[in-house]
Amino acid sequence: MNKIKLNIAQSVYLDFLRAISAMAVLFGHAAMIFLPNSFMNNLPMAGIGVFIFFLLSGFLISYSVFRKHNNPDYSFKTYFIDRFARIYCAFLPALLMVWLIDIQTLSLPLINSLERIDELDWIGNISSNLNLYTGIGNFLMLQDFPLFQVAKVAGVQDTSLFIDTFGSAGPFWTISIEWWIYMLFGMVVIIHLRDKKPVTLISLIVLGLIAIEPLYHFIGGYDNCLTMLWGLGMLACLFFLNAGKWMSLSDKKIKLFALLIFAFSLALMAGRIIMLKMDGNVNLLEFQFGTYLASAIFSFLFVLGDNITPPKFLTAIIKFIADYSYSLYLIHFTVLTYLYVRFPDKENDLAFFAVAIILSNIVAIILWYLFERHHRTVGTWLKQLTVKKA
Repeated sequence: MNKIKLNIAQSVYLDFLRAISAMAVLFGHAAMIFLPNSFMNNLPMAGIGVFIFFLLSGFLISYSVFRKHNNPDYSFKTYFIDRFARIYCAFLPALLMVWLIDIQTLSLPLINSLERIDELDWIGNISSNLNLYTGIGNFLMLQDFPLFQVAKVAGVQDTSLFIDTFGSAGPFWTISIEWWIYMLFGMVVIIHLRDKKPVTLISLIVLGLIAIEPLYHFIGGYDNCLTMLWGLGMLACLFFLNAGKWMSLSDKKIKLFALLIFAFSLALMAGRIIMLKMDGNVNLLEFQFGTYLASAIFSFLFVLGDNITPPKFLTAIIKFIADYSYSLYLIHFTVLTYLYVRFPDKENDLAFFAVAIILSNIVAIILWYLFERHHRTVGTWLKQLTVKKA
């Protein structure tokens, strides 16, 4: 792989996208709960935020792995520990925090008399999903596992095997998808492609089991194409690392070409929105729109050259929000649910909507500060621990 590094402007741009994707999910969910009659509730903000999240994940994970591709000390074990620490340093405390907040939510006397209890069906399901079995299932990343979903579609009655997301933590459904994509990507790229380990019957069985969730979300699942979007991010990373080798163009011409693609992608996105609206459908959560979105996001990355230096104050703000964006994604829905049940008379109250946004960010910052920000330290400790045991 070429040793191409992200420059300052590109790093800030990707941080901005991480921050904006988490905020889009937060604002989309908050509008759905507190401002059901607003224009924001008619926008697929949360879904688009998830799309961006998967596109960025595909790019950034691939960027990290491909740049270490020729390092013999970088093994699948190292990759696994890095991914485990990154995901679980926030995920485990978030499970506990969801449990604590949901207990308070369930203790509120108004929970069974909410006017929108049928519409906001997850509120009525909190108590049934707030148990040790579901918690362990979420810890093992088996929430909404595809085999159980296929069984549901086939008409199999619900049993204890159907592991839902824990308590009110609806957004946890995407974390399991990410985790299994990470494992599949790491095994294929590091173990079998780089290290050229032979494919045995056992490794095929392991790969098959790990691939169940990524393959299901390749063309299925709630948003139909999340694994494909992750793959687009990976392809964008490959192109970013090898553009100079694959294209015999100067940097100036590459930037101009990228700018043209960016403008064309925006036009395609606008055209797709108009076509869907003419057909009476404004659901943008489809692979076609996701492809245009990916093209716009990653083409603009090439436009940002070394000569662009973002203001330090703005960079610091963007980086801070990006740093706790994962914690915000994990915990915001639980905070919003508690506030809705606690203050049911605040529906369509714009001021309280703002309060809910602020409180969600505050709780997320606490989660990040106490736990998530230490993931590299935890990863280093786990690596040292495994080396000692070996």
